[in-house]
Amino acid sequence: MNSKGAASSKTSISPDEIIQKLKLIPLHSLQELEDLIHKLIKERENDKKRTIVVAGGTCGRARGSQDILHTVRDELDKAGFGKSVTLRASGCLGYCDQEPLILILPERIFYPRVTPSQVSEIVTKTVKNGTVVENLLWKDPGSGKRISCIDDLPFYKKQVRVISGNNEYIDPGNILDYLAMGGYSALVNILRQQTRPEDIVGMVTKSGLRGRGGAGFSTGKKWESARKAPSANGIKYVICNADEGDPGAYANRSLLEANPIVS
Repeated sequence: MNSKGAASSKTSISPDEIIQKLKLIPLHSLQELEDLIHKLIKERENDKKRTIVVAGGTCGRARGSQDILHTVRDELDKAGFGKSVTLRASGCLGYCDQEPLILILPERIFYPRVTPSQVSEIVTKTVKNGTVVENLLWKDPGSGKRISCIDDLPFYKKQVRVISGNNEYIDPGNILDYLAMGGYSALVNILRQQTRPEDIVGMVTKSGLRGRGGAGFSTGKKWESARKAPSANGIKYVICNADEGDPGAYANRSLLEANPIVS
């Protein structure tokens, strides 16, 4: 493996690293899981630390986002930031045409079509000194105006991002990010209330929740079919088909690789 490949392999948290993190927080009861979720949510709400988000969906990776990610990591290490700055590899942020892109939080500064050679300037001027690199901002093709905040870009301005709105806050390979956004909260509630499986299926059916495929099939009916399906030794397997082989169509896969909470 070449040096670039080796660096790229370290750009996201590995399963072993996640396991080690969770080992530091042993859970012995439902209450401890609930406490951990609340703790992580509170920490995330109060976290004012600057965060660099490198979008890493399929579109971004195709345009070199992994190179940007490991270059940002190298520049942060070189500058000696340590844990004072968070680097997050997120899923797709929706603006595929502008990949690879960097988003700086909490200011929400948006840098599109970033090249590895531009990373050092972004880290030095924006991350370290809090100034915006004007010539790297998105430029309106009509007026020529530069826009720094992601929410002010015409592409995002009129959107209400319900399903993908939290993508920038989640590294899909980090279960702690999942918990910090409320992951498993529904499971905690169901177990605490000791709700029967058939009642859960009934609630989902009554809600009218449907699949996101073209058929819009009832989620409750799917769950009911799975619940009543025969099993071998009490074990059942649910297989998620997220292939989406149609050219240019990968909405479900984009969700799965970006925000598992809503997938």
